[in-house]
Amino acid sequence: MTIFQLAPALEAVETALTWGAKAYALGSEIFTISAILWCINFLANAIQKVYAAGYHFGRFYRAYLHQHLVKLSALIILLCILAFEGAVIAYKNRHRLSPAVDTFRNWLSSQFASAYSHYEQHCQQADAFLFRLCWAGLPIGPSNQCKPEPRRTDRVQRATVPVGFGPDRRR
Repeated sequence: MTIFQLAPALEAVETALTWGAKAYALGSEIFTISAILWCINFLANAIQKVYAAGYHFGRFYRAYLHQHLVKLSALIILLCILAFEGAVIAYKNRHRLSPAVDTFRNWLSSQFASAYSHYEQHCQQADAFLFRLCWAGLPIGPSNQCKPEPRRTDRVQRATVPVGFGPDRRR
């Protein structure tokens, strides 16, 4: 077999490869165009659905919510303006308002503190009695040292209720 005998076979393979490349290029172009058209169709459908949903929500909003939300937003704006004006007035009169606010704060904190238990009250009474005996000169305990410090506990005694802030106030 000589090279001259292989030439027609090589020419046929070359022709087949050329046609195969052309078919592949044509197929890839068709696939690319199909993918682009599919994406455009998908976006068009998405836009159509979003528009329809927005249209129906807009009709619902106008029919049932618009009037109430306009009034609510006006009320919120008015409350913000009044709160700002109140803050300005409170800041200008802070020296006059401070004692009343402190009294109310102390009363309010006393409402959440628990009262002394009977045991703690008895311990305090015993400590006070022993302290008076110590200062009277009687020997108490091994060291006979009188310490004027009160008994420390974790609980706070209730404060007295200021006038006008009690739960049974009458106006």
